[in-house]
Amino acid sequence: MEGSRKSVKKIHKILSPTFKIITSLTILVSITFVIRININIDVAGIVASVIGPIGVILLIQNQLNNKKKSKTFLNS
Repeated sequence: MEGSRKSVKKIHKILSPTFKIITSLTILVSITFVIRININIDVAGIVASVIGPIGVILLIQNQLNNKKKSKTFLNS
């Protein structure tokens, strides 16, 4: 049982960051599409270019924080 639990945890560690990235990207894309329908494309382009990098930066920051937490947790 213990071996299977470890493998599941490994798979989860690999999948969760990629899943977060995929979901955040789909959310960003859907937001930009909604904006493009409602507002002019110029405004949507500006908003997307502002939201996109911020979302990616926050995501990377979150991943780095998670790695730091897991390292300190393992060391204790």
